[in-house]
This record gives sequence, C-alpha cells and structure tokens, in this order.
Amino acid sequence: MDEKYPEDVVRLLDSWVDCIAGIDNAFNCHDPNEQARPLAARQLRYLHASLAVARLLQANGHKKLAHSFVELAEAFSDVAEGINHPLFALEQRRKPGAQPDTSDVWRIRANICVAMNYLMAGGKTEDEAIKAALKYKKEYERLTRADSSGVRGSLGTWLKSFASDKAPRVALAVFKAGVADIPQYQLSHTGKETQEHGEKRLRDAAALAADLPLKPNRHSVS
Repeated sequence: MDEKYPEDVVRLLDSWVDCIAGIDNAFNCHDPNEQARPLAARQLRYLHASLAVARLLQANGHKKLAHSFVELAEAFSDVAEGINHPLFALEQRRKPGAQPDTSDVWRIRANICVAMNYLMAGGKTEDEAIKAALKYKKEYERLTRADSSGVRGSLGTWLKSFASDKAPRVALAVFKAGVADIPQYQLSHTGKETQEHGEKRLRDAAALAADLPLKPNRHSVS
C-alpha cells in the first residue's frame, strides 16, 4: 500500500495548483473590455493574480501574509476604477521636468541590448546589429521619447548607456546577467547560431514592447 502524504502536504500541493491556475487565468483569460480600457484591464489582471496568491497563503495558515496580498488586490481595484490609492502614491516627489522612463521600459531596452550583443558576438558590427533591430521599429517606438532621435538613434544610445553603466540599476543588472552568458553560449554554438539567438531575443523584446500599457503622459511611450 502506498504511503499517504501528510495532510498539510496535500493541502499545500492542492492550494499551489489552484494558485497557478488562478494566476494563469488572471493573465491569459479573454477580457472583452480590454481594447477599450487596456490599462485598467491590466490592473484588474494583477488584482486577480494577487487574490490567487492570497488564497494560497490563507489555505496554508499564513493569514497575515494573505491579508497583504488582499490589500494589494484592493489597491489595483481602486486604480482600475479611477480611485487614488495611497499604496500607489508618490512618497517622494521628483523635481519638475520630464518624467523618467519606468523600470519596465528600461528592462526591455536591456533585453534589446543583450540581443544586439549576441548579434555582435556572432560576427555582426554594431551598425549591422542596430539595422537588425530596426526590423522591429514599430514595436520599439513605444520605448522611445517623442523628442528623441528616433529608434535608430535610441538603439545606439541604449548600447552606450549599458556599456558605460549609466542605465538604471535594475535594468543594468538584467543587461549584465544577459551578456555574461554570451561567452558560455559561444562555446557550444556557431557564429550563425549565436546571431539567430540574438534575432530571437530581438523578437521576444518586441513582443514585450508591444504589450506595454500606454501611459497617459506619453506621446508614444517615452
């Protein structure tokens, strides 16, 4: 006879499966209102994902931790309905001027620059890598400022920013981790394969850029 799992293990496994299903449904279910209210729809997806995590914690005896995720869900619900919530308020106001680019924008820029470094490691010049990235100009426009020199100029600027450690800390960590893998990748792949991998990463970054929520304070996405 098979030995039964302890009750708490069974509960953990069942609640974990339910949590993953809830998160999957939150981010992948069809929302008929998404086209009309894309940002609110995304906020509501995070609401449902937060509730799925709360249920997981609640089912396993972590009531206080679960309450924190319920509070997060409530905050997302409020902002989706146009209600200011203190959780998303700015505690420290920035100086007047252009709003800095958000972390998600910089993370995708980091991924693009990693992809171009793969192309260059595979034998392309920097200009050729930039030209390859321009195949996704439409998607990458969402990552540029309205007053910038366009996608071509921005790609070169991002490369220089990451190479000189002048990008935001989190994005810089993404970039450095990505390029650190290149020498190991080259040991078991040809130059052509390295370039193909760079192309794939450019496509992936374009998909991420296309999925960015449009900000009300952006002309495109600055």
